[in-house]
Amino acid sequence: MIIYIFLIGFILALGMNVLTFYAKPWVVNYGGFRFLALFGYNDQPLTNIFFGVSRALFLVFVLVLLAGIRELISWLIVKPNPRREFRVMVMNNFTALTVLYFLVLIFSEPVNYSFRLYLAYVTPLIFLFLYLNFQVFPLTATKSFLDKSIWLRILIATSISVLPAIALISESKNSFQQVVYILFLIFIFYPVCWLLYRLRADQILRLRGVETALAKSTADLQMLKSQINPHFLFNALNTLYGTALTGNTESTAEGIQKLGDMMRFMLYENTQDFISMEKEMEYLKNYIALQKLRTQSSPDIVIEDNIEEVKCGRTIAPMLLIPFVENAFKHGISLKEKSWISIHLECSATELRFRVRNSVHNKTGTDPEKNMSGIGLVNVQERLKLLYPGKHNLLIREGREEFIAELTIY
Repeated sequence: MIIYIFLIGFILALGMNVLTFYAKPWVVNYGGFRFLALFGYNDQPLTNIFFGVSRALFLVFVLVLLAGIRELISWLIVKPNPRREFRVMVMNNFTALTVLYFLVLIFSEPVNYSFRLYLAYVTPLIFLFLYLNFQVFPLTATKSFLDKSIWLRILIATSISVLPAIALISESKNSFQQVVYILFLIFIFYPVCWLLYRLRADQILRLRGVETALAKSTADLQMLKSQINPHFLFNALNTLYGTALTGNTESTAEGIQKLGDMMRFMLYENTQDFISMEKEMEYLKNYIALQKLRTQSSPDIVIEDNIEEVKCGRTIAPMLLIPFVENAFKHGISLKEKSWISIHLECSATELRFRVRNSVHNKTGTDPEKNMSGIGLVNVQERLKLLYPGKHNLLIREGREEFIAELTIY
C-alpha cells in the first residue's frame, strides 16, 4: 500500500510537470493555468523530475484517507442494520458530491469573500440533494413534482438552507442574494433534482422496499427462533421418556446430564445470530448421544456419524442442522424393525455440506405421532430463506425405504 501511494504520487507530480512544460504557462506566469501550479510554481519544468512530489504525495494521502473514512463510515452504517444497500447508495452519492465540492474549491482558489459565498450557498446544496432524492421524493404517492405532500418539507428545507448565508454574510446586499438563491432553488435546483430522481426512482424505491422486507424478515426470524425452544424440549423429553421406560436408571441419569448441556446451549448460544461450528457440532454430538442411549439395547438399529472427526472454522446460525437429525430419529427409528441413520458433515472454506439419511417406517395406527407433521423441517426451510438467501441449496428426497436430506451452505 505504501509503495502504491509513493508510486502514484510520483507519477502524478511527473505528469503535472510534463503538462506544464507543453502548456508553457510559465511564460505568462501561469495565467489561466493556475490549476497546473497545484504542486508549486516551477519556471523550468522537466529540469527536476522530483519537483512537486511531496505535495502530490500529500494529496494522494488525503484522498486515501478520505476513502478510508468513507469505507469505515459505510461499514459502521451497514454492519448492525439490515438497511445495507440503501444506505450504501446514500453514502456513495454523498462521497461523489463531497469530492466534487472540494475539487471545485481547490481549482477555483476563491478569495475570502468568494470563499464565504461558496461555503454559504453551495454547501447546503449537497444535503438538500440527498434529502430530496432519498427522503422526500420517495414519500410521494404520485409521480408529479407538484404533489402537495412533498412541498411542505421542501419549503422547510429551503428556509433552513438560507441560515448559513445569514450567519456567514453580513453585507447589506445579503437579502438580495438570499432572494436570488431561493429563486434558484425553486425554479432550477429542485426541478433538476426531481429529474435526476425520476431517472433512478425504481432503484431507490426498490431498495427502500427491501428495507421494509428486511424488517419483516427480522421479525419472522425471531418468531421462528422462538418456535425452536419448545420443539427441542418436546423431542428431548420424549427421548428421556423412552429411556426411562427401559428401566435403565444409569442411562436415564446420563441422558438428563446431556439434556442439561443442551439446555445450556439453548440459553446462551441460541440467542445469538451466528455461532462457531464447533459449538453447533457439540450440540449435535450431545443430541446423538442422547438418542443412542434410547436405542443402545436394540442391535437392529445402526447409527453412524462422523461429527467427532470433522474440524470446521466456519460460523453458522444456531440450531440450523439439528432439525434434520431430529427428523431422522423421529421417523427413521423403529424398535421392532431394522433401522439405520447416517449423518455426514463436510466443511471447507467455500462450503458446508450436511447430509442425513435414514430408513423409513410407516407409523402404526396407535402411534401418537402418526398425524403430527411437526415444525422442524418447515422451520429450518423458512430460516434458510431468511438467513442464506441465494447461498444455500436444500435437497430432500423421500422414498418408500429411505429419506435423504442434504443441505449445502456456500
